[in-house]
Amino acid sequence: MSLTKGRNPQDVTIKGWPDAYTLLPDGRVDAVEATHSDAWERHIDDDYIKVQELGSGRVAGLLFVAWAPTPALESTQRHRERFVRLGVPPDRINFVFQQELVAALRQPRFAHVWIDL
Repeated sequence: MSLTKGRNPQDVTIKGWPDAYTLLPDGRVDAVEATHSDAWERHIDDDYIKVQELGSGRVAGLLFVAWAPTPALESTQRHRERFVRLGVPPDRINFVFQQELVAALRQPRFAHVWIDL
């Protein structure tokens, strides 16, 4: 499987996985996935398959951002455990949902983003 970036030069989303990534010097990938759907679990199930296709230990970190209400901790923990079994370090798996994202972006350090955009 080849990696793709999630947007073309015209800022239009393209099909592929992951939405964004950094390729580390050791060949592992730090991946970012995002969805605007409330059906975030279907999205993360697809992401799980993609990580599995890359091979055990190839993903060094995963940031999953969803524009959905924060689910129960048990739900995200179940998904975290699935990725850990594929060799993703547990301390490098992060889930961010709507409330946390809004709270973070309202911090003064992001004011320039709102002004610049």
